[in-house]
Amino acid sequence: MHKDSHKVALFFGLIFSSTVTMASEEQKESSKNKVSGGLAVMSQYIYRGGVENDNPTVQVGLEYADASGVYVGYWGSTLNYDAADASKDHGFEHDFYIGYAGSLSPDLSYRSHIVTYLYNDGGSVSSEDGSQRRSTTGAEWVSNLSYQDFVLGVSIALANVSYANAGDTYLNLTHHYILPHDISFNSSLGVSLYQHGNDVMFSTERRLTLNEIRLGLTKPIANTGFELSADYIYGVYDRAGNDLDHHVVLGLAYNF
Repeated sequence: MHKDSHKVALFFGLIFSSTVTMASEEQKESSKNKVSGGLAVMSQYIYRGGVENDNPTVQVGLEYADASGVYVGYWGSTLNYDAADASKDHGFEHDFYIGYAGSLSPDLSYRSHIVTYLYNDGGSVSSEDGSQRRSTTGAEWVSNLSYQDFVLGVSIALANVSYANAGDTYLNLTHHYILPHDISFNSSLGVSLYQHGNDVMFSTERRLTLNEIRLGLTKPIANTGFELSADYIYGVYDRAGNDLDHHVVLGLAYNF
């Protein structure tokens, strides 16, 4: 299930680093209010090494950034499961966020926001033995610090939910390198620090684990607003100590 394996990714992670990871992208300074967003079709949706959708996936996002530094946004994706109904093989994830961004120097900037994860047919689910019930609606505090072509991100779960314990922390380091012909080479690694709790909803066997390593390429199509992407995702371990699969994810996005 989602988050037991983030990416989190919010929409701007998809646009600029070729997937959902979640939301780790440099905030560019602007003296004007700005609306941006896009629509993407991905061959899969892989988040923090885990599979959210192993079928072709439609993802959409929209963000309004105020000149003051405040921003609000939405990101959504189709899923191959329903968070509250195990009998269904489809669903939809809705991410709503609000935060603040700014620059400390020409090379150093930051973004920090609260994001809430909602699911179609969401609500709460019970453990197999019926001893515990947790909500499927989650929230995280997400902050990214960007220095030149590097982005360091941290995401912290704010409450116990059906796929995470409060305090679960995800750390992500991303690098973007510009190649000839407007091709970008993107690399990242993601590490989780899991909290132990009353884990009857899921198993927590590893406190600290490397979840994934990503290597990818993005290429804009002339000045059309479209962008092609290809990522190789080397999955490592989830919180239960299970080996995560490796994936190749292809995508086509339209950004504005």
